[in-house]
Amino acid sequence: MTVAALFSCSAAEASQWAILIGPEQYGASDELRPLPYAGSDIQRMAATLINTGHPDDQVFVMATSADDTDLRPVRASIYRKIREVVSRMGDTEAELLMVVFAGHGVNFDGRSYLCPDDVRLDAPDDTLILLSQLSSLLANCNASQRFLIIDACREEISSGVERASARLSPG
Repeated sequence: MTVAALFSCSAAEASQWAILIGPEQYGASDELRPLPYAGSDIQRMAATLINTGHPDDQVFVMATSADDTDLRPVRASIYRKIREVVSRMGDTEAELLMVVFAGHGVNFDGRSYLCPDDVRLDAPDDTLILLSQLSSLLANCNASQRFLIIDACREEISSGVERASARLSPG
């Protein structure tokens, strides 16, 4: 498995961080169907990372079913967790930062977004995660290797009045 190869060195040798995001319910949007396997996919990836030597205190699973509300995959929590991990990495060079997203993605007017649990397609700038902004956050961390892995179907949504009536097909 590719993920196992990325994390083959021991935890004592390296600082390796992973934020695994798997929204499932999309409760604020009636336009996106639930993805019941996104959370379990993320859980399996976390288990694989930990079983191959990744420090379990450096693996964060953000899933709809999380008991800790700070680990639920809503927009504010996702941005907060990424900033927290980048800050914890500090000025020392970490070996790796991996952010994985399994869920819905959309494209509005040529801009790509990821859909957190609290998405509202009628307010993309307030509720979606702009992919270019996420990339910028990762570019500013001190990790020598940065991975952004996205497992999302991307829907093209038009702007204006058409957007309000657009319905997304299952992805």
